[in-house]
Amino acid sequence: MDAGDGAAVRIAMTVAEAGKSTGRLLTVTDEKKGEAEAEKRPVTFAIKKGKIIADLRIGADVAGSGRSERMRGLQSRECN
Repeated sequence: MDAGDGAAVRIAMTVAEAGKSTGRLLTVTDEKKGEAEAEKRPVTFAIKKGKIIADLRIGADVAGSGRSERMRGLQSRECN
């Protein structure tokens, strides 16, 4: 299909593997347009490595951590 006959299409891909290995998160930082729309575009990525959590970010899974056992009993019921 010629680019003049159809729509320009962008895609996002997420690939995962079960387990607890270190992941790589690639984010587009720069994209250069070619002379013709049908040409490939060079794309530059920023790469972060670490544990990828459910919302596709790298870092600590604060939302999925649950309640800390150390904090049990420290909360006052009158503050609720």
